[in-house]
Amino acid sequence: MGGGSQLGQPPGVVMMPDLQHRMSKKIAQLTKVIYHLNNKNEDHDHDLADVSEQYETEIEQILKDTAEKLNAFKRATERRADEASTRNLVDIARAEHDAQKAAAMREFEAFKVRVQDREAAASAAASRADAQLAALTVEVESAKA
Repeated sequence: MGGGSQLGQPPGVVMMPDLQHRMSKKIAQLTKVIYHLNNKNEDHDHDLADVSEQYETEIEQILKDTAEKLNAFKRATERRADEASTRNLVDIARAEHDAQKAAAMREFEAFKVRVQDREAAASAAASRADAQLAALTVEVESAKA
């Protein structure tokens, strides 16, 4: 048949059995290498997908932790602002109280002065009344006599 004594060989190509055997071995070796590389590539793809998923999970966890920390700092800042506001209100109330207390003390001191003046006036009036009573008593005694 057209010069090709080997089955599966194109016409006009004559191969020696030793060469054909070596080529078959090489083809088998190359097939094994391709199979191995293909498996290795698939393993690498799976590993890459796993690492990528782990990184995504880690990034999500980092973002979650960061959000929690930011919220905690925000609450702490708001609490400090509230405390400062409360302290400010307490200081204002204390200042108003002190001012009212000082005004009340001034009013009380003025009241004490008025009371002392009234007591002095009452004492003077009592002394005058006693003097008039004594004078009238002397007059009544003189008139009786």
